[in-house]
Amino acid sequence: MNLTATTHSLELVTSTAVAVAWTASWVDIDKSGASTVTTPGSAAGTVSSATDTAIVAAPGSSVTRVVTGLSIVVTGAGAQTVTVQKDVSGTGYPIKLWSLNSATILEGVRTAVS
Repeated sequence: MNLTATTHSLELVTSTAVAVAWTASWVDIDKSGASTVTTPGSAAGTVSSATDTAIVAAPGSSVTRVVTGLSIVVTGAGAQTVTVQKDVSGTGYPIKLWSLNSATILEGVRTAVS
């Protein structure tokens, strides 16, 4: 998943008040100077309500943020429906939806950055 503008971010949408832990990693690619600069980044958090949660913030100007990893774990007791969506200027575009039980782990890793 590439975030290519300062108005693009990645969100986790949860449907119930069942706790979910998440981690995300990315590489920023900055081609604004004489050479290309890559900078890794990561974030982690938890959510325990039915809400939209920003999990990868928008990149800076002239930067492409390449999401390289995402992990979602249902840590609370009960089922949870989660959606990963790309937010573009405040509008969510769903990428994938999962119905998960307690202790279910989802992982996605992209190993190459081009």
